[in-house]
Amino acid sequence: MIAQAENKEQICTIEGVTDTCRNTCRYCESMNFNRISTFPICSQIEANCDTNIETVAEIVVASDDGMTLIYSDSQQKNVGFVDVTDAHSPKALGVTMLTGEPTSVAVLGDYAFATINTSEDFVNPSGKLVAINIKTKNIEKTWELGGQPDSVAISPDQKYTHRN
Repeated sequence: MIAQAENKEQICTIEGVTDTCRNTCRYCESMNFNRISTFPICSQIEANCDTNIETVAEIVVASDDGMTLIYSDSQQKNVGFVDVTDAHSPKALGVTMLTGEPTSVAVLGDYAFATINTSEDFVNPSGKLVAINIKTKNIEKTWELGGQPDSVAISPDQKYTHRN
C-alpha cells in the first residue's frame, strides 16, 4: 500500500493508482457523491415493482461506453442491464438468466463476464464463468471452473479475465 502521498501528482501517475486505490493518496478526499437518479431493479420483474419477489443488485459495473450498467442479482440468479444514456431517467433493458447465483461481473468490450456459483454443495463446490453479449443479452460462451468462484476482473492490459 502507498502511504498518504506528500506529492499527490507524483503518486497518482503510477499506473493503476487512480483506477483502483484513490483513497490511498486521498485523491478523492475533496470529491462529493451527487446522486442524480435511482433505478428500482424490481422493475425488471414488474414494471411498477408491484411484487414481493426479493431481488438485489450486488455488483454493478458500466459498459465501456458508460451507457449501460450491468449488475449481478444473486437472489434472482441473473445479470441485469440498465440503460443510463439519460442518467436522470434510467431504463430497464432486461436480464440474462443464469444456472446459479452470480458472484461478480466485469466488462470487456462488448461482453459482460460473470462468475457463477453453480453448487450449494460446500464439499464439492463448482462454478462457471460466462461471457454475455451486452447488446443481445445472450450467453456467448461458458467455462467450467473448479471450485466456487467469488470474483472476476479484467487484467489492466485487457488480455485476460481473472477469477478468484
